[in-house]
Amino acid sequence: MSAALLEIRAARKRFGGVAAVDGVSFDVRRGEFVSLIGPNGAGKTSVFNLITGAYVPDSGEIRLDGHSLAGKTISAIARLGVARTFQTLQVFGSMRAIDNVVAALEARGVRTAQAYDQARQLLAEAGLAGQEQARAQDLSFGQQRLLELARALATNPKLLLLDEPASGLSRSEVAALIRQLRRLRATGLTILMIEHDLRTVMAESDRVVVLHRGMTLATGTPADVQQNQDVVAAYLGESAERPCRAVSTGRRRLLAVEDLVTYRGEVRALDGVTLDVHEGELLAIVGANGAGKSTLLGTLAGLYAPRSGRITYQEQPIHGLSAEQVVRRGIALVPERRHVFEDLTVARNLEVGAYARRGKSAAELDRVYTLFPRLKERTRQRAGTLSGGEQQMLAIGRGLLAKPSLLLLDEPSLGLAPRVVAEIFDALDAVRRDGTTIVLVEQNALAALPLADRFAVIERGRVASTGNAADLANDKGLAAAYLGKGEPEALPIS
Repeated sequence: MSAALLEIRAARKRFGGVAAVDGVSFDVRRGEFVSLIGPNGAGKTSVFNLITGAYVPDSGEIRLDGHSLAGKTISAIARLGVARTFQTLQVFGSMRAIDNVVAALEARGVRTAQAYDQARQLLAEAGLAGQEQARAQDLSFGQQRLLELARALATNPKLLLLDEPASGLSRSEVAALIRQLRRLRATGLTILMIEHDLRTVMAESDRVVVLHRGMTLATGTPADVQQNQDVVAAYLGESAERPCRAVSTGRRRLLAVEDLVTYRGEVRALDGVTLDVHEGELLAIVGANGAGKSTLLGTLAGLYAPRSGRITYQEQPIHGLSAEQVVRRGIALVPERRHVFEDLTVARNLEVGAYARRGKSAAELDRVYTLFPRLKERTRQRAGTLSGGEQQMLAIGRGLLAKPSLLLLDEPSLGLAPRVVAEIFDALDAVRRDGTTIVLVEQNALAALPLADRFAVIERGRVASTGNAADLANDKGLAAAYLGKGEPEALPIS
């Protein structure tokens, strides 16, 4: 086996009290294709930032081709042979495609006349022959991804870092990307890739490194990683100590979603989602990172306008309504990452939640304090000084004071200790028993499913399966949806 080109030893990086990278160690061998995966907040992009010099490690060592990268600038590390693409596109939109690549060639000293010849060749190899004169912003999203790849290759790297290269691509665009990845592997280029599309990861990688909570959890072949129970637990979460619910039948349909297509910028985030939600139930939306779960909630809440499809709520279409109008119809969204007004007190934050109904009753406020006794103890405390769990409780309480018929919750357990997650899920169980319908997006699937009546698994912006939550909790197919088991979808890759 070839010697290591990249060596990372006990790398650490903290931001205040948060350990973004906490002793990560792994190697990437010369000519190898390695994927870096892990749940939300695992530290993947932070590791890329340490490699490229965007972050300076607090401790540990990073070496490229035997040379320490300590103290080197981003440009110096690039000159040593590290190139990177980004999750968000970094092309020069107003420039021609060929000029985007020429700029990278000239940056490493290639003369202009030669640069244009080389740029044409790189664009052709990337599948962009005939697009040389097109402005980058006029290319399709998938073509812009390939342009960014061509520009990275123009630096003649030893190590190519790919950050979510398949994010937002259509199936045909993913196929084009995979063709390029296979071509690059055949040339012997060393590649380290972050990618949430784990079917692609497992099909294309030589090895996989799994990060969790800033630490290296596992390293091995795709097959080894898929069978690793620690990896399965990191993605699915810990099972809650509660029995799965018996599903009630005959409930009236409250919400219907039909063939919903939503774009986030140029990214086709939802690709024909169809599902129903019934009165008084809790529907758990589960799936891997980047599947489209949060975009679905945002579209239901009126934050994102769908490109096509229908959303019907209480038999009335709502897909053309603003977020404020959706709230007034009785739908409340508690977004990801605990959005609270940090400079306001707990009491004032809750008043904001009641604003949509032009007032609140003492009984409703008491109900929130009964669900979350910690909030009652801290009514005069600024929200920014609360713990993460208390901020999440406040965000949910604020949503409940809008007195919704349908409550949308996005990753309420994210970053919280198991004890706090149990408190929050107990409160949600009580809310549902009181008759509020809940749609819960949750990466911690094994904790969410016992709380739920039904589930929907989202993969690549589409509903892959639906059914009773109790059935999925015991189904090995859940791990497959998260960890890319099985064959990739049939794509025109050859």
